[in-house]
Amino acid sequence: MTLLQATGEQAELIRLLASKVWYKTYEYLDPHDKLDYMFEMMYAPDKIRKDCTGNSSYYILYDDEPVGYLSLMINGDTLVIQKIYIMPEAQSKGYGRFLLEETENFARKHKLQKLWLVVNRRNKARHFYERMGFSIVGERDFDIGEGHFMNDFIMEKSLQ
Repeated sequence: MTLLQATGEQAELIRLLASKVWYKTYEYLDPHDKLDYMFEMMYAPDKIRKDCTGNSSYYILYDDEPVGYLSLMINGDTLVIQKIYIMPEAQSKGYGRFLLEETENFARKHKLQKLWLVVNRRNKARHFYERMGFSIVGERDFDIGEGHFMNDFIMEKSLQ
């Protein structure tokens, strides 16, 4: 497995990977126009390119071919996991664990105190995060526009 930091030149690849995992991950959300809206808002190529050169960093996980990706941002003493996705056919093969372990190593190397992420309250990945040492520290209902809301758990893992 190889984890490589992406540049803006990989925006189309990240968008392609996201298109393969997005609808499968959130198929339980209705209406579907919410999924389309969120996808375009988060994965427009220009948005990805901007994220790659701003405060965020994208990473692509390869195992001969791309099998997942994540987006990270340092905020004070916290490493925020903005996105973490494994392709549907590659799930339950240790890739998610690898990404979280590498993320934790990165945070420790930079002397950060905690990891932080949000997960939809209905997303089964929440249980994986709990097994990996994250705890629910709050909830939020986030207005993403056009009458759509994300109903999330806020999860955190202390590195002290």
